[in-house]
Amino acid sequence: MEKIQFGFNLDFENTGRTLLFNGSGDHKVPSTSKALIDGDLFRVAGRVIGHSFIHGGPRLAGLSPAMLQLIVGSNQEFAALELADCPDTDVLDVVCVLDSQRELTPQERCEVNNLAFGWDLPPINDNNRRWLAEKILQHAVIDRRRAQMKQLRKGLKESVVLTMIKERPALAEVLFPKSAEQVMDSQTILKRIIWPMPDSEDEDDHSNVEETCLVTGFLRDYINTLKQIRFRTLFIS
Repeated sequence: MEKIQFGFNLDFENTGRTLLFNGSGDHKVPSTSKALIDGDLFRVAGRVIGHSFIHGGPRLAGLSPAMLQLIVGSNQEFAALELADCPDTDVLDVVCVLDSQRELTPQERCEVNNLAFGWDLPPINDNNRRWLAEKILQHAVIDRRRAQMKQLRKGLKESVVLTMIKERPALAEVLFPKSAEQVMDSQTILKRIIWPMPDSEDEDDHSNVEETCLVTGFLRDYINTLKQIRFRTLFIS
């Protein structure tokens, strides 16, 4: 469950860690990584989430309400979407431009049309800006994640949890709690950090291996002892 929540140590895209769910706060959505979809990993995730719930284990926190509606079985056309549900900043920029009331520059029109054409949507005109913004957001969040959600539902079904949710839809919010309900301790924080690698190709990284190990070692020790430091501070005060 920790790996599903915070990522696997699989370097598919040279990031050092592969996330099954992207986004922040309570707006996490499944990753669009083709490798994860082809590997049927969201089905595995669904089974793990279901069995962990049945046996009283940790739950996946922070799932977007839009994804929650799809799991319950709501119509995709009516899933309530927010800008925060889209982790793609390029798409967010286009949607924000369309939602603005100002006249678009030729460059902005070109960017909007390129994205629209790529997703089989009509070009922008004076009458379809709001509609086009909604369609682009829906495609970016919902349509690009149909396969992932199908796999996730299948995994939940195999663990019998999906049947429980269909009978009692309110149970979905218990299965997928808000991120504020997540317990954060020092070990959880350490597992969320993507540590620098010795063979990093980052041109801006001028530090040597010894300095990197020294800094990361200090940070690990600090996080591990943070709870004790806070306790002593509170006791003294």
